Amino acid sequence: MRMLSSLALFSLLVCGGTGCLARQVAADGRNFRQSLLDMYTDQVMDNLIRAAENKPFVHLTYRNLTVTDTQIVKANFGTELDPTTAKSVVQQTAALISTMHTFTTKVFFGGSSERDRQMQFQADPETGKADTYDYYVAFAHDPGLFGVSATEPCGRVHIKKRCGQKWYFVPHEAGGVFLELAMKTTFMRGTEAPPTIYWNTNVAKVDPQYSVKGDPVPGRHVIYFTAPIPSDFGFGTLSLDDGRTLKIELRPFDNGPYRPSTELTQEEKDKKQPQPSGVERGKMTDALYAIDNPDLPIVHGSAAADKGIAADRLQGRPIQVFAESYPYLIVPKSPDAQRLQDALDNYRKVLKFQGR
Repeated sequence: MRMLSSLALFSLLVCGGTGCLARQVAADGRNFRQSLLDMYTDQVMDNLIRAAENKPFVHLTYRNLTVTDTQIVKANFGTELDPTTAKSVVQQTAALISTMHTFTTKVFFGGSSERDRQMQFQADPETGKADTYDYYVAFAHDPGLFGVSATEPCGRVHIKKRCGQKWYFVPHEAGGVFLELAMKTTFMRGTEAPPTIYWNTNVAKVDPQYSVKGDPVPGRHVIYFTAPIPSDFGFGTLSLDDGRTLKIELRPFDNGPYRPSTELTQEEKDKKQPQPSGVERGKMTDALYAIDNPDLPIVHGSAAADKGIAADRLQGRPIQVFAESYPYLIVPKSPDAQRLQDALDNYRKVLKFQGR
C-alpha cells in the first residue's frame, strides 16, 4: 500500500510539473510576439539615434523566425527488498531458542526536468528602397518629432532611450507619427501607391451613336454605367474576360445622342431630328460618348469576332473612368500621416537645395 501511494504521489508531481500544454503554447506565443515587437521597436529607435548623429545606419528585415521549445521530463522508480534474520540462543549451551525472519521493502523514486528554448531568425539589410531611409532621416532631423537631451527627459514622452551621454526621445504628441514611421519602414515599405483618381463603376450597356438622320456613326458609341460619373472628357479602362485590357476615349454629353432611324417618324426622317439636350460639364451622368480604340474596336452585330470586341461582351464588366477636370476625390490623410509626409517633403527640399 505504501508503494502504491508513493507511486501515485510521484505521478501527480510529474504531471503537475509539465503543466497544461495549451496554456504553455499560448504563453510561448505571447512571449515570441512580444520579443519580435521589441526587436522592431529597438531597431527604429537605434536608427533614429544614428540618423540624428549623422552616422550610417541599416534597416534589417527579419524573416524565418522560429522558436524551438524542448522539454524533457525524466523519472525513475524502484523497490528494494532487504531480508534480515534474528536468532535467540542460550550462551552457555548455544541452544537455539527462536528464529525471526524480517523482510523490509524500500521504495525509492526520483525525477529530473530539462527545458531548452531556442529562437532562430535571419535578418537581411534593406536595400534599394531609398524612401525607407529618407523617412528615418526626415523624422530624426525634425525637432518637433525627435528630441535630444543631456539629461533624462522628465516630461511626458512617447518613448525614450539613452545612448552614451545623451537621451533621445519622441515627444508625447508625436507618438502617432512615430507609429506611422515604424509601420512605413517595417511593414509598409516602398513608395506609396498613387492616389485614387478613378471613378469605379460597371458597364450597363453599349449602344451605337447615331447621326442626325439616325444612321450609326462608325467608331462612335454611347456607353452607359451602373453608377453615375462626371460628364467630362477622359478615358475608361476595363479588363475583358479573356485577360485583355480595353482603353477607350470618353467625351461628355454636351448634346444628347440622336435616336436610331428605326425610332424616327417619316417627318423626322425627312427633316433633321431635334438634338436632345445634353448634360452640363461636371454634372453626374450615367452615360458618355465613347470613341473606338483603333487596335481593339467595339463592334455591334455578328461581325464582332472578325472586327473587334462585341458590345454585349462589355456588359457588366468593371470599368475605371478618369475624368480630366473632375477626378475622384482623394481621401485626406490622417494628421499623423500628413505630419510625417510633411517632414519627408521638407527633408527632400533641403537635399534639392543642397544639390544632392
